[in-house]
Parts: sequence; structure tokens; C-alpha cells
Amino acid sequence: MRKLLLLTAFVMSFAGSALAEGIPIKFTLDWKIQGVHGWFYLAKQKGYFAAEGLDVTIDQGEGSAATVSRIMSGAYDAALAI
Repeated sequence: MRKLLLLTAFVMSFAGSALAEGIPIKFTLDWKIQGVHGWFYLAKQKGYFAAEGLDVTIDQGEGSAATVSRIMSGAYDAALAI
């Protein structure tokens, strides 16, 4: 039982450092940066994503069709396509 407890503590010590960095999320917009996209940047600046353990990268888009292609190819984790 003691070995299991020590092993669990050892594994969890590595998990803490990974969570401190945040889960990397690549997010793409549907078009060039405009006012409607401000909410995403505001949330990042205020630390809302970081508070949830996310390290979000926001990239500008090149149109909704390109946004869908980026998601389908796996290059991005999430997107806004209006």
C-alpha cells in the first residue's frame, strides 16, 4: 500500500507542472481581427482562459471556408466560423 501511495505521489508531482502551464489550444478566427472578435482577446487578457487551465493561441482567419479547413486538417483545436 505504501509503494502505491508513493508511486501516486510521484506521478502527481509531474502532473502539477503540466497543469501549471495550461493545456495548449490553437484557436482560429473566421476573418481578420475585427470588433466582433474582441471578446476572445478580452477573455485572454483578463486571464479567463488561464483560470480554466488553458493556454489559448488566437490566430486571425482567412474566411469561414478556410477556418473549416483548418479544423478538419487538425491544425487548430477550435474556431469561430460565422
